[in-house]
Amino acid sequence: VWFDALINYVTATGFGTDDESYNEWWPCEYHLIGKDILITHTVYWPTMLMSAKLPLPKSIFAHGWWLSGESKMSKSLGNVVNPLDLIEEYGVDPVRYYLMREMVLGQDASFTMESFIRRYNSDLANDLGNLVGRVSTLIDRHFDGMVPPKGDLTDTEAELSKKADSISGLVTDNISNMRLSEAVEETLQFVRAINRYMEETAPWKLVKSDTGRAGTVLYTATDCLRQAVALLQPIMPSRCEKILHMLGLNMASAKECLEAGTLLGDFEIPFPRIELPDEDLDEVKDVKENVMSDGKISIEDFAKVDLRTGVVTAAEKVEGADKLLKLQLEVGGEARQIVAGIAEHYAPEDLVGKTIVVVANLEPAVIRGVESNGMLLAASSDGSVVVVTVDDPKVGSGIRIS
Repeated sequence: VWFDALINYVTATGFGTDDESYNEWWPCEYHLIGKDILITHTVYWPTMLMSAKLPLPKSIFAHGWWLSGESKMSKSLGNVVNPLDLIEEYGVDPVRYYLMREMVLGQDASFTMESFIRRYNSDLANDLGNLVGRVSTLIDRHFDGMVPPKGDLTDTEAELSKKADSISGLVTDNISNMRLSEAVEETLQFVRAINRYMEETAPWKLVKSDTGRAGTVLYTATDCLRQAVALLQPIMPSRCEKILHMLGLNMASAKECLEAGTLLGDFEIPFPRIELPDEDLDEVKDVKENVMSDGKISIEDFAKVDLRTGVVTAAEKVEGADKLLKLQLEVGGEARQIVAGIAEHYAPEDLVGKTIVVVANLEPAVIRGVESNGMLLAASSDGSVVVVTVDDPKVGSGIRIS
């Protein structure tokens, strides 16, 4: 069975019947397989190809499984998630985005409706959708719906432009190395940087006193938004095409710098916020009330907390927040970013290289405009805070604490 199945990879491309098609498609750049069939594809399959003197795939990558919560999906358990139902309810693009963002290829990923809705609302409705709404509304209201002139750029624009110049390379590198979730997160970090730029410059206030400067801010934000949307287009082709239309662009023109005087299209909310059903909110409220009643939780509830080791690879202060540090972590091969209120107790450089303990399965939260994907463990006493670290070199990154 496996011999017949595996050889189809090359016969389907035209081997032995259509040399032109075969040479176009084989060897493949990436051969993606499920982790449960790794041996057949990395032992039997290469052996068959080498015996036939045919080139091997340039890479074979085994992906993990999607879990329903913490369990394998099973018809007998009744926890199978039908993606077609999700698509019918929320549209294909948000589902594609969630799948790309949440799964670190090579590891299992957990699906829950709550995490889907939170990711949608945080990344798409809030970060991206609100940015589209802001620039569209301000340009329509104060510049007759046309992109204002670029004007004179300041150091603030230069800093954002520097990020814009580097983002495409970062995303391309991540995709080439099958780090799709990181590619998506890099793009969303860029979107958040544009949002911070808008908050800091406040063009809605500037337009009252300095129309030219307000125009420069809106031009810069809109042009950077163009780049972000173009990078997200392969993941969300339909929604991104609509956003580009709102900016007066299409995929061809989105590759070039925005031209002053471009007439914006009609605005419509690209990602309407999803509200949790009332019964779900009541359930969450009941759980909180039960926990608060006696301060105790069951061993089953505690078992849901995923504590893992992570190595701090970079750290910096959160702009405009005296107490917050933004930490970049490597947790079992996965890149993570968390925000922690320890800036008064640690300098960023003091944490780099340390192995810390993090709560790895918290829902993402946006803190002062920065996304946090986890929480570190620390002890506090008499006003001092000490981050829990693991000094034993035998304990690597991503190890579960129990």
